[in-house]
Amino acid sequence: MPITIGDTIFSSLKFKEEQLHPAKKEKPIPKWYGETQCNMCKATKSRFWYDAKTKHGYWAFMCEGCFFWHSLGRLGTGYGQKYDGESLEKVEG
Repeated sequence: MPITIGDTIFSSLKFKEEQLHPAKKEKPIPKWYGETQCNMCKATKSRFWYDAKTKHGYWAFMCEGCFFWHSLGRLGTGYGQKYDGESLEKVEG
């Protein structure tokens, strides 16, 4: 069967399913790689860790208790992040 001009045009327009709907790559979960000691009370264990802005204006890495005592009480851009105490993976913020 002969190939026509229309066949070559349409064959070049055909896309693979992967090109139309590329597989979404999962973003890696951010982790805390710094020191795991509270900058305020020097605790080394906490259920959650916080890297957050304090009421005094500076940022600190804090245990859960110090976060509620010294921070602005918010998470997100400009306020802070929350990390799991065991895996150190980012949970919120």
